[in-house]
Amino acid sequence: MPGFDPWVIAPRSHRDRAIPAGRAAEVSRTAGWISPVLVVDGRAGVREPDGDVAEVRPFAPLPAGTRRAVEALGEIRWA
Repeated sequence: MPGFDPWVIAPRSHRDRAIPAGRAAEVSRTAGWISPVLVVDGRAGVREPDGDVAEVRPFAPLPAGTRRAVEALGEIRWA
């Protein structure tokens, strides 16, 4: 999802179900910036565009099939 997507800027009670404790600062960042996210089965991870590559930091391990599906979307660097 893109940065500032309504799913991510939803009320905190909604975000708390998708973003693990201690990881909210990676999504809602300094100066009001809301990071783009990867959502799998209702759980989030962060997607950081870096030129033609997107760095993806899932907040939980992803199944191999899901990783392959994400990689099929473009150039991905896993963090």
